Amino acid sequence: MVPIKPPTFRELVEAAAKPYAFLWKDDGELNTSALARHCAERGYYISQPSLSRLLNGRQVAKGVAIEAMHHVFGIPRAMLRGELPSGMDKLLTDFKVSTLLLAKRIEELDKEDYQQVAELIDLLERKRDQLRRAIAHSSNVTSFKKDQS
Repeated sequence: MVPIKPPTFRELVEAAAKPYAFLWKDDGELNTSALARHCAERGYYISQPSLSRLLNGRQVAKGVAIEAMHHVFGIPRAMLRGELPSGMDKLLTDFKVSTLLLAKRIEELDKEDYQQVAELIDLLERKRDQLRRAIAHSSNVTSFKKDQS
């Protein structure tokens, strides 16, 4: 069996940034200035020159860079350090086949379509969170469970 090579810092950041159209230049290259602003807006300052060096492999990711990408995009810290998380095989077995097949279809979409799907998912997550907050903070709201079939 061939050992799995962990993705590079660049591959991880580009994959995580894929849903965000504003992080990309018209030529399809990741915009490090926009990425630096995006991180700063979420409370994690990392300079554009540092991001450029990290993405081009001229600097090794550690400390601030790992924390920023972990908190801004949810990338596991171990992967950002170049390690494969020990639970990755379990993670892959926890998903239903239908979810994996849907993920494959989404991954094959054009960049613009992929971004629309990501925006729709973001909208649905915000709606779900808003409903949860409304239910938690009001005695006048009753939750009805939907049939999950």
